[in-house]
Amino acid sequence: MFRRSTNNPWISPSGFLNSGGFEAIGGADTAPGAGQRFPGLLGQTVVHSNATALKASRLATGTLFEGIYQLVRYAPGVTTISRGQLVFWDTLANNGIPNFRVTGTSTATTNFRAGVALAAETAGGNLYAWIQVAGMASILFGASPAAADGQLVIQATAADTPLLTVATVNTFADATAVPTTVAWHKSRVGINYGVPTASVPNRVLMDLNAFVPNIG
Repeated sequence: MFRRSTNNPWISPSGFLNSGGFEAIGGADTAPGAGQRFPGLLGQTVVHSNATALKASRLATGTLFEGIYQLVRYAPGVTTISRGQLVFWDTLANNGIPNFRVTGTSTATTNFRAGVALAAETAGGNLYAWIQVAGMASILFGASPAAADGQLVIQATAADTPLLTVATVNTFADATAVPTTVAWHKSRVGINYGVPTASVPNRVLMDLNAFVPNIG
């Protein structure tokens, strides 16, 4: 069960959740795999209010909001990650979803969303990082979302058109007929909070049923 942490859990070398990937847990970030003082912290979750999330935000990167954040590791093949993109459990490598390993690649058959990337990565392979798994998140939108608040948000590049093989989201207008395909139901991500802007992260209230929890 997710619960608010009361023991000031270790965060990262920077002190912020959204400062990007790092190579060691709880130690000096000097070389890959070095200084792993607290390896058991991989997979830990922390619960933040808006106030505590703001304190944990590197504002030059973006503002974090209330929600649940989890410490994960990028799969070896991960090269680049965009801030706000969806990330997925690396199920092929792990034969399920243990080991808290994520990737930026989704397919229609292994669309097990883990959460949302908090910072851009240019060489994310094997790095540790925090992602958001519940709450109000800044999620990367595709082109031309509907200019309205409170719209359904789906995994897609274009509005009203679900696409399970991308890592971006878009709006699904209230007046649009719901497709009869199972893929459409799998594409639901949440509800947008405020009028979204194309091709940048926008605030979304994450649907708890849209992300697969991994609690070890």
